[in-house]
Amino acid sequence: MEHRAAEVEDAPHATWWTYAGIDQTFDSSRINPTADLLGVLHDYAELVPADLPAQLTSTVLERLEAAADDLNAFRCAVMLGAARRLPEQVRARVAGVLAAGVHRVVNVDPAAWPRYVLQPLDVAPSPRSTLAGVIDRTAIDANLDYWINGLPADGAWPLTWSWADSDEMAWRQAELDGKGHQIVERLTVLREYGRI
Repeated sequence: MEHRAAEVEDAPHATWWTYAGIDQTFDSSRINPTADLLGVLHDYAELVPADLPAQLTSTVLERLEAAADDLNAFRCAVMLGAARRLPEQVRARVAGVLAAGVHRVVNVDPAAWPRYVLQPLDVAPSPRSTLAGVIDRTAIDANLDYWINGLPADGAWPLTWSWADSDEMAWRQAELDGKGHQIVERLTVLREYGRI
């Protein structure tokens, strides 16, 4: 295990993604990215040990319910809830977590959107999304307008986080990768809402 820890620490990474002190940093990775990964395990259940998704599901759901007001935990719950092959009883429980926390966690104030916050479209990327009917449609429309009107001339929205202070050269590449991912994600959302 110590060898693996050294590999993690030596690779370029954000200051908050460290192995050292993981219990304090990410509460032993209880939610982020565990909930996202659980969704993948359900979607590709035939590729993993048969009992693994079931073993992890109840623990992850309990931890999600306990951390439902945390921005990153909420984002992970959204991703888990979007898993294609999630059992319906699990999907219903995740939907309950999302419905209970959406108005506390999602920021509907456009003045806050340049910062690291959950925007309406982050949790309702399609009109068919679980939370699309829960979030006020005026907030969704305002967020769509914000994305369209805020697109810089270079065609890449700015990221709302950075770890350039810990490794500027590695961050340059990570920023390009992050912006590329965000472009695809946002263009997909804009298409889902009929804006492109």
